[in-house]
Amino acid sequence: MYLPLGEREFPHPATVPDRFSRRVVGWSITDHMRGDPVADALTTAAATRRTLDGAISHSGHGAQ
Repeated sequence: MYLPLGEREFPHPATVPDRFSRRVVGWSITDHMRGDPVADALTTAAATRRTLDGAISHSGHGAQ
């Protein structure tokens, strides 16, 4: 997913939702589509929730 903001500006967000509370617990936004924003979003989510034990991940890869 990307967010067109202007000419040649396409930030790519990565979010980690908590399906139980329906809140975003981790997020990151960059100007590229490499693995870093996803890892950053997971790190933020782990810090917010104190652990990711028992977490289930879905990448959405190929959903474009």
